[in-house]
Amino acid sequence: MAVTYREIERLLDGVQRRRKRVALGAAVGFGLAGAAACLLAGAAAIALGGGETARSVALLGLAVSLAGALLAFVWMVASTASSSDASARLVGRADPGVHSDLLSSVELARQYENVTAPGRFSAALVDALVERLAARVAGLDLRRAVPSRPAMQALAAVAAVA
Repeated sequence: MAVTYREIERLLDGVQRRRKRVALGAAVGFGLAGAAACLLAGAAAIALGGGETARSVALLGLAVSLAGALLAFVWMVASTASSSDASARLVGRADPGVHSDLLSSVELARQYENVTAPGRFSAALVDALVERLAARVAGLDLRRAVPSRPAMQALAAVAAVA
């Protein structure tokens, strides 16, 4: 099981890495868009005679935008891609045909010694499930499991402000 489960672990690790990259892209993009909007609004307010108050409000808005982006990044990563179970669920949503088997494989790998103890379940059956699943998910496109839509929306927001 160790060899074939590594293929599944590699897939789940790839899902976690991609989820973090997409979350980082979205957070950075929306943070920059918010910060740029605050700076532009502050510059316009100063040009219209807003003075020191407009500058302070614009800088406060900039700080809030960047802090909000950091919090959004932490929340997005922590809420969806923090475990093998969570990654398996993401893959399962993208490919419902592997959902149940993938979750079962993650649980079986975690409990492999107990599950295959004498008198319990057949190690050969557990290994066959994992081997068959590894073959089914080998060519899975991670972009289906973790779409880049949030990062693309953030890019559009930056473009709109610029």
